[in-house]
Amino acid sequence: MFLNLPQEVVIEVLKWLDCSSLLACRSVCCVLRGVVDEEPSLQLELELRKSGLSYAADDGLPIDIVGRLRQLRTHWKGLAWTGRYEHTVKGHCNAYELVDGLFVKTDSEGRLLVLELPTTSSPFYRVLVDEEVGFQPGDFTLDPTQDLIAFLKVEPGANLFAAPETTASLRLLSISRLQDHPEATKTSFYFNVYTDVVLGSSLHGAITQIAGNLVGVFVCSASGARLMIWNWKNGKLVGDSSHSHLTPGAHSFTFVSPDLFYVTSVDDSGIIALYSVDSSGATTGFTHVASLVLPALQANISLHSFSCHTEQLLAKKSVRTSSTLPRKQLHSFTLTFVDESDFSQEAFLMLATASLFLDYHSLYMAQGAQAPVIASWDDWGPFHTRFLSANTSYHWLRYVHGQRVVLPFEDHQLEILDFNVQSESELAAPTVLPRDRVFEDMVVSRLPYFRATKVLQEYYHGLMIDNNRLIGLSVSINPGPGVPILT
Repeated sequence: MFLNLPQEVVIEVLKWLDCSSLLACRSVCCVLRGVVDEEPSLQLELELRKSGLSYAADDGLPIDIVGRLRQLRTHWKGLAWTGRYEHTVKGHCNAYELVDGLFVKTDSEGRLLVLELPTTSSPFYRVLVDEEVGFQPGDFTLDPTQDLIAFLKVEPGANLFAAPETTASLRLLSISRLQDHPEATKTSFYFNVYTDVVLGSSLHGAITQIAGNLVGVFVCSASGARLMIWNWKNGKLVGDSSHSHLTPGAHSFTFVSPDLFYVTSVDDSGIIALYSVDSSGATTGFTHVASLVLPALQANISLHSFSCHTEQLLAKKSVRTSSTLPRKQLHSFTLTFVDESDFSQEAFLMLATASLFLDYHSLYMAQGAQAPVIASWDDWGPFHTRFLSANTSYHWLRYVHGQRVVLPFEDHQLEILDFNVQSESELAAPTVLPRDRVFEDMVVSRLPYFRATKVLQEYYHGLMIDNNRLIGLSVSINPGPGVPILT
């Protein structure tokens, strides 16, 4: 009999179980319930799942980590922070990111700042990098767990008025040394872009992302959209939409995992088109997995923009931040609709978790991977999304992390939507968008969340969020360089 084994053996066996199996064992009898409830390592496993985390960046004892995770959830629910830290960042901001507890920015002259943000246990800002990169960068993306930063830039010397296309490149450097990344077979990838997207050294509206061994660049111009994905370690091209066509009206792009991504489309009422890739590069091209169709629109309404955003995927465990469970990662979509009769606009925020896209990939594979799954709004939307009216647009990135999204800051009102719901009493009622001037029929969405609000005395131009911090940014121009203040 299993329960006749020594308790330390029973505990070692239970450690191999996932969270759902562990909970099932706990409900078998009072003996197993007692073992699970009294063993700190098993309690930590359950607490991580309650917090929507795969692991905690905490080197304490399991019982202490459990206490800190519970306290953190309580503090987020009440928006009760334990410390307030301020830092002034001088100089213009050309592009910025908040990833893995680091605030990273470049200026127009090619200087890179990497700033480690304070935590409760280490309440200090620490400058990790503050130096010239050796060229004028445009947009960038990074994965600190791989010591990798990828700069997108327009190659110098191009005559933007003499030809419809020019050359751009993606440059791969190590964050710590600002030298060619030692694990990259090729440290620069070159490609052509239409000149109508070129702004100085940057590409207007370009999206650059890293997912494990993959790095992708999405460029949307008046002449059409182009997506290129490479395996940055072996240097192989994984896919190029010049050869593997994307859905018409492609507008934005995001990785879900290292072998799955989606492209939003403004065609018809709007589509989220899901694609898989061979991340090794052994097979080149994008495989269309599914198309998720948005609610039908009134005859005079068109979808003008359809942007998407989620937290940066990290390839390895971080020493600075805890990691969200892949299925729990929240994805946000900002949609702007235009009334063609008077050119008035209405904006909406739609939220979904990565489980939606991962499940459609599984469904595609279960059906034999023969043809993409076409899903109407009624098939996927009502129970897997929240579709909310949005009065203002986002002007800052990194407003969504894990299972939380911080809404634009208005009238000193801080508002966070938390999709890590622990109790039915916390649930917000279904959201109902009436059949009106935008949608052909009533739109109902029910993805569970609760709302936390707080009035602040301070005013911030923008807010960002990660698992442990809320960061307010204030910008001052007097005249001279902008001065963001991180709090």
